[in-house]
Amino acid sequence: MSDKGKAVATASKKRKHSTPSIPSIYKNYARNPLQDEDKENQQLPSTNPGKFPNLYCELRFSRYQTTKLNIEKKLLLPNDLHDVAQRQVESVERQASVAERQVSVAEKQDSLIERQVAIAEKGLAIMQQSRPYLYSESDVWDMLTELGLIELFN
Repeated sequence: MSDKGKAVATASKKRKHSTPSIPSIYKNYARNPLQDEDKENQQLPSTNPGKFPNLYCELRFSRYQTTKLNIEKKLLLPNDLHDVAQRQVESVERQASVAERQVSVAEKQDSLIERQVAIAEKGLAIMQQSRPYLYSESDVWDMLTELGLIELFN
């Protein structure tokens, strides 16, 4: 049993003395501190702001000047897939135009319904008058004109 305790102690010592497998990113930073010029370049804008945040990065990583970091690559589809995709796009465009026309029709119907409700409310107000009233032909004509019904039949 005493051997078991020694093995554990040895493994523990080995773990304490082992070096980390991933080197620190700051290991070389202390050896190569930034020069005054580099510090100034960090504050200056880059000549190519699409690729570099400041002049320091542009000078330090000049190999990225020629690479296409921010340019999307064009997807080339085979002809048969391109035709299928094109038909689907056209179908979606047709459905969108139909939906737009339906919205236009619905807006017109909504306007018409609102007008009919207004006419019905005015008619109800007339019917709810307490005393009977004998309408002359000119009264009826004026009321129909006011309700906008004469315009519909002309």
